[in-house]
Amino acid sequence: MKKKIAAALGTLIALALITPSFLPETVRVVSAVEVSTSKEQVFSYLSDLNQFSQWSPFQEMDPEQKVTVEGSGVGSTLTWKSERMGEGIMTLEEADPAAPIKVRMTFLSPLAGEGTSLWTTQSKGDSLTEVSWQFEQKLPYFQRYFGPMMQSGLGEHFQKGMLNLKSKLETTTAEQVH
Repeated sequence: MKKKIAAALGTLIALALITPSFLPETVRVVSAVEVSTSKEQVFSYLSDLNQFSQWSPFQEMDPEQKVTVEGSGVGSTLTWKSERMGEGIMTLEEADPAAPIKVRMTFLSPLAGEGTSLWTTQSKGDSLTEVSWQFEQKLPYFQRYFGPMMQSGLGEHFQKGMLNLKSKLETTTAEQVH
């Protein structure tokens, strides 16, 4: 009987050690929306980290989180600290109107890690812009178990963020016209 229990336990441990090798090592989430405003206005809004809290779905999830923005333009940072959302730093690494805006995501807690967000704008006319938000993170071996859950959960949040962004930009554009 002890041999059967030991064999079953050994099999479970082996499965737990081997399974991550069959799971994706990278989480990638993409969401997009069309916004009724110019590419220049969208780029200007996205490249200012002071605006992120205005459309971030994560700010809505914990309105009590502490957010601090330092600097402007490339090199600026947004730091957040929240009981619910953890702690981390966003750093604006690239902001060229002809390329995606690149933001390095440094997660300090609850799980340490790094990822990259890309905000891409593509003009669809004088006052129509497609905006996409892509996040990518390479997961450590045993964190790969969380990859499918992260992909699903983040996808919903990113879509909410894109809809928030659309609303903010279209409201701002409408107010500028009147």
